[in-house]
Amino acid sequence: MEAVAQFLGVESDGVVARVVLKRPPLNIFTIEMLGELNRVLRQLHHDEPLRALLLAAEGKAFSAGVAVEDHLPDKAGRMLSVFHETFRLLRSFPCPVISAVQGPALGGGCELACFADLVIASESATFGQPEVKLGVFPPTAALHFPHRIGLARTLQLL
Repeated sequence: MEAVAQFLGVESDGVVARVVLKRPPLNIFTIEMLGELNRVLRQLHHDEPLRALLLAAEGKAFSAGVAVEDHLPDKAGRMLSVFHETFRLLRSFPCPVISAVQGPALGGGCELACFADLVIASESATFGQPEVKLGVFPPTAALHFPHRIGLARTLQLL
């Protein structure tokens, strides 16, 4: 299966599906890109008896998170709804999810990478939640990270 997508590369041999973020250099998520990711995840979830899903990215970063303009009051509600749907879809995925991280994984990109069952990080990989410096609360990280990386590391990161 190969899906047509504007912001993603998608390929599957029926056993392993590979979803590649293709908005280099930083793979910054927009509402549209997240919607596309959700459509692809739903399709892969229902159409294929997969054994693994790999999330990867083109460019110098895995993802620098969600676009600042999609955090503005007129778009924030929609952005959060689409963003949280991504995690609901991944949580219910019928096979292991693996993220391959190169370069920065920041904000929503860090949350997406770390939500995977297994994170494979290159030597250039860095992880962070820089939005806390702007007074923005990262709800997915605050909820998921204590179980994933422990409370002390979560508090240090957030």
